[in-house]
Parts: sequence; structure tokens; C-alpha cells
Amino acid sequence: MKLEKSKKLLSKANNCIAGQTMTMSKRADQFVAGVYPAYVESAKGFVIVDVDGNHFVDFMSGLGTIILGYNHPGVNRAIKKQLESGSLFSLPHRLEVKFAEEFQRHFPYVEKLKVLKTGSEAVSAAIRIARTYTGRDNVLSCAGYHGWHDCAMHKPPANGVPMAIRRMIDLVHPIEGTKIPFEPNTIAAIIVEPVMLDQGTKQWLQALREYCDENGIVLIFDEIITGMRVPGYSIANWFNITPDLSCFGKAMGNGMPIAVVGGKRELMDSDYFVSSTYGGEVLSMAAALEVFRVMTPAELNALWMRGGDALHKFNRISKHIKIRGYNTRGQIEGDTELFRALFWQEMLKEGWLLGKAWFLTLEHDEDLLTIFIDCSTKVIRRIEAGGVQLEGSIPKEAIKR
Repeated sequence: MKLEKSKKLLSKANNCIAGQTMTMSKRADQFVAGVYPAYVESAKGFVIVDVDGNHFVDFMSGLGTIILGYNHPGVNRAIKKQLESGSLFSLPHRLEVKFAEEFQRHFPYVEKLKVLKTGSEAVSAAIRIARTYTGRDNVLSCAGYHGWHDCAMHKPPANGVPMAIRRMIDLVHPIEGTKIPFEPNTIAAIIVEPVMLDQGTKQWLQALREYCDENGIVLIFDEIITGMRVPGYSIANWFNITPDLSCFGKAMGNGMPIAVVGGKRELMDSDYFVSSTYGGEVLSMAAALEVFRVMTPAELNALWMRGGDALHKFNRISKHIKIRGYNTRGQIEGDTELFRALFWQEMLKEGWLLGKAWFLTLEHDEDLLTIFIDCSTKVIRRIEAGGVQLEGSIPKEAIKR
């Protein structure tokens, strides 16, 4: 496998781009540096092509932004059609209304919404809305990562965030036996990434909903990742638990930059200030409308089922490596960092591009997943037999969760 162009670009990037790349989790040191390609040329379906012409089956799916597959023809057509009329205007475009109505059809508990560009923006907006509505400052996080903005960066690395505003505090469980460091009447919001899909998750979220109701606390569901990836399109729909505010993004635009903050009318109509010049950009809305059209409940349920089957089969291969998570999104974890790095390295040689996150798309069909399981089994057995050497460096942690 040739990496000459990739290495040259990496050398140039280190001289002109802070952190080598625009997105921290795409840095070379997040993979097996020296072995993995560092730059991409193109992608289509589930195949990604690096700058040296190497082809790989990609399971990172644009960090979860791709749900229909790369370079989807329907999404491309929708973007091109809208581009002929323009992308951003001096007044609101009619597509804003069409998008909002279609969004509500999929998420009927969202009574009003605002469109933004990134998940971090959506979370920041939700926290600001909650603080405005309640007149309180403190925000608690029960689970998950909520973006890079000051209001959400409460754990390492939080360099540059003043201690005075690090009010988001992690809680293991706010209901059963966890001592909350604030009086309930000082808490503006509790935000949770509702993805711990074990037997007790629904009951836990219901208890959280009741706790927030009893204490006048705004409950925020961070569904940036779960949106469009679970049955019913969201955890709130699936579990029939209504948060006060919700945040969406990632897969909704199939690679286009779009996020949503929305929820109960009284919160969304309160006197906060959230405004973005690019919030009204309509190419991304056109893409999202196509995602809504293609991703029918039947398609999503089929993806969920085959993802669950693949997850089950993979996790039976070896005690040394697992995919932890849910049917359409997981984290590849080894019992040692070395074993995981060796697995990524050897799978790359077989033509599979893997990273910490494992995201399924509609393009990952049953036949492909069967081949993935068979190849994973072969590679894992080879590593377990010994003699496989790491040819690069062990991936680093970008964010301590």
C-alpha cells in the first residue's frame, strides 16, 4: 500500500494547519500513525479512496454524518437543483418552512425549532435557551460528550475555558444515590446523550424526566448522534419520553452541515438570543429533506436489524475486542490499546478503514457485513496467534470522556 502523497500532504499540513487537520478526531495520531492514510481524495457508497489511490471499505462514515452512503445520487440531485436558485439570501427562503414542517413530521414533539450548522452550536443554543427560560445558571450532564463550546467543555481538555463558567457537572446518575452539588432550584438544565441502550435505560430516562418536572429543570436530549439512527428516528420517539429541548445533527444532512435545536413552544419562544448568518443556508436543508425522504421507517428498521446481527456476531469472535454501543453505532474497544491498534492495522491491510467509532449506513448491506465478520475473525485469530507487530504508533485519546 502506497502512502507517498499522503505523507507529503501531512508534512505540508503540519506547517500550515493548527493541529494538522480541521477536525481533531481526524488527526493522524487518532489512528495507527505511519500506517493509515492521512488524506482522502473521494468516496462513494461505502468506499473511500485516499490520495494515493488506495480503496477501503469505510465504517467511520464521515464521523457519523453519512447515513445513506457517500456521494448519494438523490442528495446530490437535491443540492444541485437548489444551487441553481441560490444557497443563501437576504430574506428567509421558503425551504426553511418546508424543512421545519418535514422535521416536525418526523419529530412531532418538537413544537418549534431553529436550524444551525453544527452539533456544538445546537447544544450551546439549548443551554442558553434553558438558562434564559429558567433564570438559572447551573447545567448538569448525565452522559455523553456535548461539543467543544465553553458551556459544554467541562472535562479535559478544557484549556481556555474560565473556571467561573465551567458549570456543567458530570453525574453518573442524578436519581439514585448521587449527591448533586447544587440545590435543584439553581439548576437550569440537565443534558443527556440518551444512548445507554440496556434494559434499564428507558426507566432511567423516565425517572430523569420526573425529576426535572418536579424541580422545574429543563431536560435536554442530545440526539446529535442518535437522530436518524434508532427506531422511530430518535430515542424520544422510540421510548415515548418527551424532553423539553432536543439537539440534532450528524446523519440528518448526510454529510452536509446542518443541526437543529428545538422543543417546547414556551422555551423556543422565550427571550434568548441565538442567531447565525448561515442558519438559513438552504443547500443543507435540501440535503436533509432528501434524507427524510429516503430513510423510511422500513429502511431504518432494516438497518437496525442487520446492524444488531453484525454487532452480536462480531462480539462473539473474541474476548480481546468488542464493539460497544448500539446497532447502528458503536465504539471499537480492545482489552488493551495494543490489541485494538493491531486489529485496525491488519484490517486496513485487508481493505477496511476502521476507527474508534463504527457507524452503519444504508450502503452497508447484509452481504458486506457478513464479509466484514469473516475477515475480522481471520484477522483476530492471526493476532491472537502472536507474531503480528505494530508498524505504527498506538492511537491517542483526543477527548477524555
